[in-house]
Amino acid sequence: MVVELDAALPLGRFNDEIVVRTTSAAQPTITVSVLGTIEGDIAVLPPQVTFGVTRGALVEPRELFVRNRGRRPVAVTRVAVPAGITYELSTVEPGIEYRLNLRLRAGLLVDAGAHTLEVVRPGFESARRDFEIDSGEQLRLDVELAEAAVAVN
Repeated sequence: MVVELDAALPLGRFNDEIVVRTTSAAQPTITVSVLGTIEGDIAVLPPQVTFGVTRGALVEPRELFVRNRGRRPVAVTRVAVPAGITYELSTVEPGIEYRLNLRLRAGLLVDAGAHTLEVVRPGFESARRDFEIDSGEQLRLDVELAEAAVAVN
């Protein structure tokens, strides 16, 4: 059996089924899953990125490559990433290949407005800080927890 894909299929992943009819009384039809990815002139490798289970921003950066497989040069003109990720774009070969170095953003992302940060350690007095942050603003809060903290009985 030869399976041909429609040349007009859109770029991206597809998942479909083929039903094969037979003369078998025990198995008159067989369903075959057909999975694949239609790529265009530009490939992104790997096609997905995961940071896995992490402890804050301590995870190693991930590399993503944008490769031009077409006949004409292509440039990466803009990159949009979620708020929790930062990136560095570098050129491997102009018009052909670009590298994105993706990192988890260090720190805690919070919405604009008033907030309270409270650190609670069993057997010690809690440390509490109130702060306010504007949209898009970065703020650094240093909370120092000394070993000689006052024990609460």
